[in-house]
Amino acid sequence: AAHREWLLSSDFDRSLRVALDVAIAQSQYVNVFPPSRVQETLRLMKKDAGAPLNEALASEIALRERIKAVLACSITAVGDSYMITAKVIDPQTRAAVQTDSAQARGKDGVLPALDELATRVRRNLGESLNSVSAQKVALPRATTASLEALRLYAESLRTDESDVRLEQLRQATAVDPEFAMAHAALGHAYYLSPNRQHRLEGEARFVKALSLLDRLSHRERLWIAALAEDSRGNRESAISAYRTYLAEYPDDQAAWFRLGWTNLAGVRQFEPAVEAFKRVIALNPSNASAYVNLATSYAALRNDQAAVKHY
Repeated sequence: AAHREWLLSSDFDRSLRVALDVAIAQSQYVNVFPPSRVQETLRLMKKDAGAPLNEALASEIALRERIKAVLACSITAVGDSYMITAKVIDPQTRAAVQTDSAQARGKDGVLPALDELATRVRRNLGESLNSVSAQKVALPRATTASLEALRLYAESLRTDESDVRLEQLRQATAVDPEFAMAHAALGHAYYLSPNRQHRLEGEARFVKALSLLDRLSHRERLWIAALAEDSRGNRESAISAYRTYLAEYPDDQAAWFRLGWTNLAGVRQFEPAVEAFKRVIALNPSNASAYVNLATSYAALRNDQAAVKHY
């Protein structure tokens, strides 16, 4: 299967959208368009960055960003059961090219049903059974079996307030102490704090997340290992880990950005930084920070002409 990028429409419970992102992104052949870029694109389109991402708006963004498909999901309560429906939409025609559904009995069955649905979507779009089997961890294990912990984690991804994010992640890990992704996110958030005690707590959270690697998808395992080394200040190890991740997921612009920044600011290796920021721009031509860092890297190489061009 060819590598392609998908946009997830958010006419869906926010927590389940995060879980769906994890389920789909386990595939080596799919890159999920990140929410931060959705907000950035909406601003460029002069639309409300917080606007609900319905099918029509998602299709507009997909056309603008040359995204291959929109995955739209919905959940409906039917008595004590829930019906989850997934549609793969061609943004050119806005027609559903695939529709599938799964039923869950009670709230405890929602994540397993979503997991089953995501697996069928991957298979129906041409991913081989061997590939799906090799790159799949059941959602309740890869994320959390607790919808409340998942809700808190999803909310933490939406806030720009560091104290609020820390508290939401602390609550998520208290609800489910085995929630590896939340521990890793909390570790990174603590490491960003200038408070030394917070950094010690951040290390403890990374240690906990890394002790739970068998619960994570392959993609998350590689990413958390790189993020932990980066947060700890182990720059050479972080660079190696980012390169290992990118060898398997080459269209992840966030990873290319981290690789570029670590080369630029961490070890002052400017040529690799140039190459990394070029990859970011190729994947996301509207990333202003990548242009600035690319220009800075060129300036450090005394290539003033190229530096001026990218400022």
